[in-house]
Amino acid sequence: MKSSPAFQFYPDDFIGGTVGMTAAEVGAYIRLLCFAWGNGFIPSDSCALKRVAGITVSESVLSKFTDGKNPRMEEERNKQAVWRDKSRIGGLHSAAKRASTTLQPPLQPNGNHPCLQPNGNTPSPSPSPNKTSEVLPSPFPIPVSLNRKDFVKIWENWLEHLKQKRKQPTILAGEMQLKKLESMGIERAMTALKFSIEGNYQGIFEPNPRQQNTEQHKPMSKMTSAEMVSEAMR
Repeated sequence: MKSSPAFQFYPDDFIGGTVGMTAAEVGAYIRLLCFAWGNGFIPSDSCALKRVAGITVSESVLSKFTDGKNPRMEEERNKQAVWRDKSRIGGLHSAAKRASTTLQPPLQPNGNHPCLQPNGNTPSPSPSPNKTSEVLPSPFPIPVSLNRKDFVKIWENWLEHLKQKRKQPTILAGEMQLKKLESMGIERAMTALKFSIEGNYQGIFEPNPRQQNTEQHKPMSKMTSAEMVSEAMR
């Protein structure tokens, strides 16, 4: 799939991550980020690397790239992929809903509507569908054992919770979370999701009445090194 022409830029995080660099290093870092966004990685050849950066790349700048890739940039790339998939699924859902809408039949030549009964009375309208029972599509495949309306609803609430915290999971992270929830069983999984939302957590935890200090829970996923640097500089 062709890369998106732009990526999200967070000024505060960028300043915090480059505060120890010289102006020349910052310029080289920006150029390498732009190259990596379009190509997926920075050049491994030192001469090509220098041509892209405009200067000899220092170790301080190279430390921002792991195996030729910037971890924070790859996280943003995954976020865009998740959003595109979610939008595509939503579009398909809307198109299918519009296609299933029945058009009103035209009037007959005598002016009577074909749905009129012989006595001239219109039939009772069909009850409108229960809109509250509709389940929004998830960008992640829901395991069969968890594919129940009440679970899907709380799972969508969990994704919205992470979205508002600007911590939307990558496709890989979402699939791993669902696999972990599946191993819990549906009732424990829903309890864990509700508890994590109410506790305003970034990871999924199960309530433990014997452990008052909830910060000792072990999260399902760790913060990336870029996120740890960003938090420390605030």
